[in-house]
Amino acid sequence: MATITPHAPPATGGTPPPGGKRPTRWILGLLAGVAAAGLAAGLLVATSGTGPSTPPTTVPSTTAPPGTTTTVPPSTTVPPVSPSDLATAVYPTPASGIRFVHPVAAARAFAVDYVGFVNPIVGSFDASGGESGTVDVRASASGVVTTVRLQRMTGSWWVLGSSTPDIRLDTPAASAAIASPVRVQGVSTAFEAQVNVEVRQDGARAPIGTGYVMGGSMGTMAPFNGAIAFNTPSAARGALVLSTVSMANGNLWEATVVRVAFAPTPSLVPTSACPNYAMARPAPPAGEMVVTVFYSCGVDAAPVPTYRLYPKTTALLLTTLDQLLAGPSTTERAAGLSSWFSASTASYVRRVTLDAGRATVDFGDLRSVIPNASTSAGSHLLLSQLDATVFQFPTVTSVIYRIDGSCQVFGEWLQLDGCVARTPSASS
Repeated sequence: MATITPHAPPATGGTPPPGGKRPTRWILGLLAGVAAAGLAAGLLVATSGTGPSTPPTTVPSTTAPPGTTTTVPPSTTVPPVSPSDLATAVYPTPASGIRFVHPVAAARAFAVDYVGFVNPIVGSFDASGGESGTVDVRASASGVVTTVRLQRMTGSWWVLGSSTPDIRLDTPAASAAIASPVRVQGVSTAFEAQVNVEVRQDGARAPIGTGYVMGGSMGTMAPFNGAIAFNTPSAARGALVLSTVSMANGNLWEATVVRVAFAPTPSLVPTSACPNYAMARPAPPAGEMVVTVFYSCGVDAAPVPTYRLYPKTTALLLTTLDQLLAGPSTTERAAGLSSWFSASTASYVRRVTLDAGRATVDFGDLRSVIPNASTSAGSHLLLSQLDATVFQFPTVTSVIYRIDGSCQVFGEWLQLDGCVARTPSASS
């Protein structure tokens, strides 16, 4: 545990040092200024050393602004914390050793080092009681406000997330457990309607998944709805970062950051290899459900079920199709299961509706991602997996598939007769 010890001020009187004269007045002034700067630091950084000889590390970009510094008293010690104590904190991570004694310093560091603002304008701390509050951050004087939420825990300030009026994330909720691909829904307005999405895990700036969603533009708010695939995380928690960039210089303009947890990735091992593939349906732990998707075991064979564990949701059909389009796992492919779907198609379910048993599934343009699916055999393979997955639900009596809102485009791609609704009997 590192100990932060301010520099001792130089002596101003008494006996001159051995072998020399007293320091001149300008040297004394310089040393006094250095000591004052050390005492006024707004950031504490714990290092990996455990002895008093390990010097503290400072980060220049994260010191508190003039007029808002907090003096670090002598022998201040950075307290150890465990991740469970800070399950709601996005930044900093407990393992980093970074600690903030001032909320403005924490907000500035989060904005620059975590989100990616370039020379942001950082406001003052607005306390909301209970050792919590907010700090407003702008990319420029005329920029949209990104409100950073903070709370003081274990003797330091921590960032819980941020929000901007232009990007409202409704799903998933803060601290919800997510699995890949994660469905993100909300409303937004942005330059050319595009909101960039990153899935981050604790302890790493580089995202484990990226994508974008399309909402409103030109100041008009409109819904967005998309799925973002991400790699298997090594941390238990992370965050979703939704942001836009400035149309003037391409720098980050605003960001909504929401804390999430990662659902455990189970090792569901098939009991036998294809073509006699079989997998026992797992028993879901509390808070999760079993999602069943169907992949092929040979072109001519009927698709077989395989399973996923996913956080509980009421959007069963949408979630199931998201999982289907993420493709077979490495284990499933090794067992002989095949599909046109893969990580490249994981975000291509745009919208799913169900009205009196009639389902409508709208995809993004899959034609360029899996062009060979348009062959006769390829069409049968793709449709059989889609139909088996959709019609496992007894409430679905028919389905129409679309590409970018057009069932005609989907039908022409797979050599179907236009916009004919598919039924369980016709697909079997």
